[in-house]
Amino acid sequence: MNSSTLNIINKKLENEPQEILDRVLAYLEDILEDKNSKKTDFELTEEQKNSLHKIKNRPLEEHTDVENFVSEMKSKYGI
Repeated sequence: MNSSTLNIINKKLENEPQEILDRVLAYLEDILEDKNSKKTDFELTEEQKNSLHKIKNRPLEEHTDVENFVSEMKSKYGI
């Protein structure tokens, strides 16, 4: 990171109370954790694609509530 960027950040935060500094630190940690942990290059199996396709084409009155759906997905795919 550019040292002038760090200087600007320091200048903006130098007179802020500890509570604000703690929030900023937590925010930075979340950003860095997300950057390092997000995996967006996954592929669905054919079975998963077929399952989602069936759900998409199912009549509205046949849909289950979200709690049941999540429970089914957790038990079936271990998510």
